Amino acid sequence: MSLRRHLRRIRCPECGGQTSVRTSRMLSSTCKEARHQCTACQNEFRSLTPIEIELVRVAVPKPSTLLPLAKRKRTPPATAQPHSA
Repeated sequence: MSLRRHLRRIRCPECGGQTSVRTSRMLSSTCKEARHQCTACQNEFRSLTPIEIELVRVAVPKPSTLLPLAKRKRTPPATAQPHSA
């Protein structure tokens, strides 16, 4: 299993074990539901993954999925230190 895939896995809320996605479906254009099963204790649970904010907007976004755009953190420009006399 690749590291990237491993980091995306949700751990079991009961035992902390690894889980497998059994089924998933899109509830809307911005929300996905997945059903998970723990490989250790066999616990089954559901997760919802919403898309809440866009980091970069495409040139022509779909009006039905218009999300708020993330505010960029701006670093202030470096200012020269005043010389002491």
